[in-house]
Amino acid sequence: MLLDKGKRQLKELTQGKPLAKMIAVTSLESKHGRILREKFGEALDDKRLICLRIPDDYRYMEPALIDELKAALTQHVEVPG
Repeated sequence: MLLDKGKRQLKELTQGKPLAKMIAVTSLESKHGRILREKFGEALDDKRLICLRIPDDYRYMEPALIDELKAALTQHVEVPG
């Protein structure tokens, strides 16, 4: 049962995309990265885990959070305008 729950959570985490095709996973805070490693350990072994160091105190889709995400992500990937 827990394995099935983990698989569902991983599918939600990856938005249905195969994890094998992903090369990196991002987290806002280092504690989120630790949680991801604990929950999905082996599945993330060959993935780059990028901590964006953004405090998790924003509301969902808050404009200031979007600005922080864009600024942090541009150091790692090309972010569209």
